[in-house]
Parts: sequence; structure tokens; C-alpha cells
Amino acid sequence: MLIWNCHQKYIMWGKSHCHDYKSIHHSGEGYVYTMGSNAKGNLGIGDTNTKYSSIPCLVESILENKANKISCGYHHTLLTTDNGEIFSWGDGENGATGFDKTLFEPKQISLFKDKHIFVKRVSCGSRHTAFITCKYS
Repeated sequence: MLIWNCHQKYIMWGKSHCHDYKSIHHSGEGYVYTMGSNAKGNLGIGDTNTKYSSIPCLVESILENKANKISCGYHHTLLTTDNGEIFSWGDGENGATGFDKTLFEPKQISLFKDKHIFVKRVSCGSRHTAFITCKYS
């Protein structure tokens, strides 16, 4: 599916992920676009003044990382990259993002990488996150 975005170009959609207040779109090239509410950092665009977007917004702070898998919770999102990094953003209530605060742009969770643990999958629930991992050396 082709979509026109705010940068006035077409995007080839790969996979889409939705939750109550937002939708996350993963392009075939590994770019991440978000739409919907930004009340608790849902869009991950680093802008605290934008409350809502009805057009796709590119999550620019992770451009150098090719997104692999994405999961959405109630007000938080996590993604894994091709090289095994994990990024999270949104509402950190109850530690859902790996941080106890609201993140308005993606922040890397380095805990797994520091301990040589590869995250194969991430899954967000309403207010929690689960990981499937394996150890590497």
C-alpha cells in the first residue's frame, strides 16, 4: 500500500501496528511512521507540543537503525532493530518502557545488550512488556 506523508513523498507500507490511541507503520525500508495521539509520547517524535497527528510522522531519531519488530501497548511502543537493539517510547508508568518516565522520543534499552542477551521478540500489553530472549557470546 502506498501512502502520502507529511514529507510529500510516497511510503511503501510494510506492517502496521495499532492500539487505542495510535497506529505505528513500518515501511518496507525499515522506517517507522506514527499517527494518532501524542498525549503521553505515543508518536515518539520528540515534540511535546503536538497533541495529535492525522498524517504519518517519521520517527526521525531512529533513522540510522532499521526497525525489525514493533509492538504497541496502551500508551507505549517498543521496537527491535535488525542488529538486536531495543528502543521504547511513550508512557513509562509501571516501567512499561523500561524507564519510569514518559519518553517523547525513542530511547534505547541497553540492559540486554550489556548482558549479551539478544531479544528475538517483544510484545506489549496494555501496561506491560514481555521479551523472548536468547544468550549470545
